[in-house]
Amino acid sequence: MLEQAGFIVEEATNGEDTLSLFSQLKPDLVLLDVMMPGMDGFETCARLRQLPNGSRTPIIMLTSLDDHTSITRSYEVGATDFVTKPINVVILTHRLRYMLRGNRAMQELYRNETILQQTQTELEQRVRERTAQLEQSAKQLRQEVHERQRAEEELRTVHGRLQVLIDNSPLAVIEWDSQCRVRRWSAQ
Repeated sequence: MLEQAGFIVEEATNGEDTLSLFSQLKPDLVLLDVMMPGMDGFETCARLRQLPNGSRTPIIMLTSLDDHTSITRSYEVGATDFVTKPINVVILTHRLRYMLRGNRAMQELYRNETILQQTQTELEQRVRERTAQLEQSAKQLRQEVHERQRAEEELRTVHGRLQVLIDNSPLAVIEWDSQCRVRRWSAQ
């Protein structure tokens, strides 16, 4: 019925085969009967959820059990949805298409989240690198400012000594600018 509705179907006869096929095929969706030989559908569902990509694959439990305990247990072991028998094919195919659309949207969301996390990591790295560069530049600038202040202080000290020497010198001292104009002179 599902193949006639356009689905590609692979069948497993028991829980162990289901786990093996799941690992090989990585299906988009799993329909899982609760009553299977050997490992039942509850245990199979729980084990599917532990496999790589198993946590993100929709699993629909099918059963003739329509009791509260079976439904609750299905969801507890990780089922995405629960369908009771007899199965209405029209409802089931619509539900499967809905699940597949929802799963594709979730996969796209996971991909975008991964891209976003990678982008955030790259941006954080770039911010750390730029911050380190800015800190280095600030350190260098502080050092240059400190050296300039020290040089200015030294220049003031030397200028003060020179002024004392000029003021106490018996010789006349004349200061000229670059256009040969007299800027100042000593009292002598």
